[in-house]
Amino acid sequence: MTITTRVALLAAGAVAMAAFLAPGAHTSAKAEVAPITDFSSAQDGKKKAAPKAGAPQRAAPSGGAPKMMAPKMMAPKVGAPKAGDAKIKAPKVGAPKAGAPKVGAPKTVAPKVVAPKAAARVFTPKGADAGKVIARKLGGLPKSGAGQAFIHGKKYSAWRSGYRVRYDSGWRTFVGLSTLAAILVGTNYFYPYAYIATPVNYCVGLTADGCQLVWDEVLTIEGDLIGQCVAYCPWQ
Repeated sequence: MTITTRVALLAAGAVAMAAFLAPGAHTSAKAEVAPITDFSSAQDGKKKAAPKAGAPQRAAPSGGAPKMMAPKMMAPKVGAPKAGDAKIKAPKVGAPKAGAPKVGAPKTVAPKVVAPKAAARVFTPKGADAGKVIARKLGGLPKSGAGQAFIHGKKYSAWRSGYRVRYDSGWRTFVGLSTLAAILVGTNYFYPYAYIATPVNYCVGLTADGCQLVWDEVLTIEGDLIGQCVAYCPWQ
C-alpha cells in the first residue's frame, strides 16, 4: 500500500469520526458519508494488469483460415562429370601408312630326290619245299624290334627294321626293306616284308598267309653284301 493511499484512508476515517460524534448529525452523517474508494485495490489492479517486463507476450491469433503453402518443385541439379568418371574416348583413326609392299624373293625349295625302286625281278622257287607251306603266318610283326617266325616248327627272330648281324669280326646292319625290289613269281607280285634269321636250307617255301621265303644277297649300310633270308609277302 502506498503513502497516498494511507493518507486518503486516514482522512476519510477522521471525517467519519467527527460526523459520528457531532449531535444530531448521526443520522445525517450516515446518509452523507461519501463512499470510500479503496485506491489500494485499484492500484493493485493496475499493477496486476501491467505486464511484467521480460515476459513473452502471446499474440492473439488473427482471425482467418490458415494459409496452405504449395510445395516448391525443385528441378534436379545436373552437375558436370567429375574427373574420376569414366571417359569415353573416340577411336583414333590413323591415316594408313604409305609404304611399298614388301616383295620377298621366292624361296627355292630343292625337290626331294627319291631313289626309284628297282624294277621287280622274276623269281623262280627251287628246292624240295618249293611251293609248300612250311611256316606259320608271318603278318602282324612289329615295325621295330624283333618278332617271331616259326619255320618247320622252329622259332626264329624276324625283323622289319634295324636288323644287325655279326659279320667278319664286326657288326653289319642291313638296309631298309623298302629299298629292296619286289619279286614277280609267275603273275603275282611279292614285296619285301621282313628279315628272318634262319639258315639257308630253311629259307624256302611259303608261309601260311602266302609269303614267299627267298635267300638273297642283301646290301648292308657298311657296304657289304651278305646272304640273308627275306620274306616277300603279297601286300606292301
